[in-house]
Amino acid sequence: MHGNDLSVSTQDHPPGDRVDYWRYLMAESLVPMDFQTDRSTAFNASARMVDLGDVTLSIYQFPSLRVIRSPRMTTSSDPEIYKISLPLRGSGVIERDRQSCTSGPGQLSFLDAASPHEVTYVEDAAGRGSTALAVQFPGSMLPFPADQARLLHATCLAGGDDGIAALLANHLVTVARHVDEFTPGDAVRVGGITLDLVSAVIANRLDRVSALPVETRQQASYRQVLAFIESHLADPALGPPAIAAAHHLSLRSLHRLFAQQGRTVSGWIRQRRLERCRRDLVDPRLAHRPVSAVAARWGFRNNAHFTRLFTASVGMSPSAYRRHQQLARQRPPGED
Repeated sequence: MHGNDLSVSTQDHPPGDRVDYWRYLMAESLVPMDFQTDRSTAFNASARMVDLGDVTLSIYQFPSLRVIRSPRMTTSSDPEIYKISLPLRGSGVIERDRQSCTSGPGQLSFLDAASPHEVTYVEDAAGRGSTALAVQFPGSMLPFPADQARLLHATCLAGGDDGIAALLANHLVTVARHVDEFTPGDAVRVGGITLDLVSAVIANRLDRVSALPVETRQQASYRQVLAFIESHLADPALGPPAIAAAHHLSLRSLHRLFAQQGRTVSGWIRQRRLERCRRDLVDPRLAHRPVSAVAARWGFRNNAHFTRLFTASVGMSPSAYRRHQQLARQRPPGED
């Protein structure tokens, strides 16, 4: 991705100026804050900030650091910007009014950037520094009064296997991994999806899900269903009834979710299973595995049925596709 995409590093500045440069960068991109670090003479940090339309995704790497947003730094003209952070390596201890929570890898936390708080970022056990993702957005973008979201300031929102929060965490990691592949139009669409998931996480924590617009609730529900399907592709019983029951939806509502995306539930399951089978068939480490075992691994009970579906999708049988890919790997470079 190009355009509104900024990458910076303190290593482009003299060692003695690096902490001041980081302080300036954070003030320009968020709000003024102060820093304390025991690496002041070797402060190696980097940031990449990507504009996704409704939100900004930031990717940070930095050493152990204490971030301080003191009461004296706040003013009535401060922008209303909220920030959800996701540590990937290291952890952050968030403090406010003598209360604290610790956000480790895979666990989301929420900050009202303008309000007083302190965050102590701790490197991992190997001393490799901290890596974190953050999504920033104006409070005005939320589909309910922003002052309600402010109630979550300096709290941990969980993650891991915790429903919609886990979905947002996984979504942010996926976006960061593929951000260079986005066109400007892709970036705006991904930003909209991200904001819907952010709104759903906040509303769920505030018990305000009913206040979300119908479109936002549907988008969050759709993303949850996709994640459920992805994690259950190997189950032969995976189908609309099981999916609807797992998400407390009627079959009609489930089918409507997919119809709004121009898809069908069964068609999406079939597509994802075939893609997993294609991946296994070209994997040299699985060359010994029979085609029928590959099919069964991804939920196809009937090998003949799988062969017909695969041939219709790829244009050749699974066995022929595997041989074709094996020959392609053996062919010398440049030879057609």
